[in-house]
Amino acid sequence: MKLILSVFFFACLTAALTATAGEDYVCDNNGVKRIVSIVYQNEEQPVPCEVRYDKGQGVETLWTAKSEVGYCEARVSEFIEKQESWGWNCNKFEVPETVENVDSQQSQHVSDSESPEVTEDGLHTSMY
Repeated sequence: MKLILSVFFFACLTAALTATAGEDYVCDNNGVKRIVSIVYQNEEQPVPCEVRYDKGQGVETLWTAKSEVGYCEARVSEFIEKQESWGWNCNKFEVPETVENVDSQQSQHVSDSESPEVTEDGLHTSMY
């Protein structure tokens, strides 16, 4: 059951992060997760924006701003404080580095002489 809930939570988090360009917070209380996000209509502009809240049963929009810069950020800050006063542990979600970025960075540090060799049977050998 925990695996199903973990997969569901990860899917919700991925969907939420795909739509957002702003701040995302994950709140936890005894294994129950909540996601609080700021969603910008245009990544280049701070408004319009929405504050979305996902309790795992669907996403609801708590606040919206059409022209007041900083409104969504202030509402999220207040909401996170309230969540924490109720016993939730909230942390800003940092998007992990993608595998492609890690691979490209690693390949920049490996010279041709350090590259592993592949033998006829498909095994990799290392010069280390």
